[in-house]
Amino acid sequence: MSKMDEFNSLLRRNPQNSRLELMAAYSPPIPVPVIKRNTAKLPKKELPRPDQIVAVGVQTVDGIRFEFLHLEHAETADALMVGLPDQGILITQDLLYNGVHVFVGEHAFDSWATALQSTQALDYDTLLPGHGAPGGPELYGAMLQYLEAAQDAYAKSNSGDELKAYMIAAFPHYRGRVLLDHQMRFLFPKPAQAITPTSVS
Repeated sequence: MSKMDEFNSLLRRNPQNSRLELMAAYSPPIPVPVIKRNTAKLPKKELPRPDQIVAVGVQTVDGIRFEFLHLEHAETADALMVGLPDQGILITQDLLYNGVHVFVGEHAFDSWATALQSTQALDYDTLLPGHGAPGGPELYGAMLQYLEAAQDAYAKSNSGDELKAYMIAAFPHYRGRVLLDHQMRFLFPKPAQAITPTSVS
């Protein structure tokens, strides 16, 4: 089976995902013109829109307890984490990555670290990160270490290429290097820093 056939098969099995989301998840990357040419033939499918709002807190659905948690100011401004308290499982969304480079385009280093610490205090021992393999509480420490390194590297970097080089050197075995490229437009050029006038005497 060719790579394009594999991709088309993946797309048919996952109609809820956009073509670009699947393309980003697929490795090696397939050029966008090839994607458009091969997916234009697929039927357009209208997906139903949600008609209920999930409230933060614990709810029982079909006899299963769920905990809905509002994650703020981490990878993105808002996200919904879903816990299964009786099973000790937490779907952390993009609060956690595991072995994958992290998108830090929101500059939310401090609030993300705070969210990690408060979520770590919850009683969940199986964590399903937004990117990477499932793990346990050790993922919190690894994520904090990555964010600290990224914040330090960002402070030292004058360009996206410099930041990318720092992060690859610090985490050479991490996957998802495309995220390092994607975040450049959010991080650079850096906002101009205010210059404090000095008095001349």
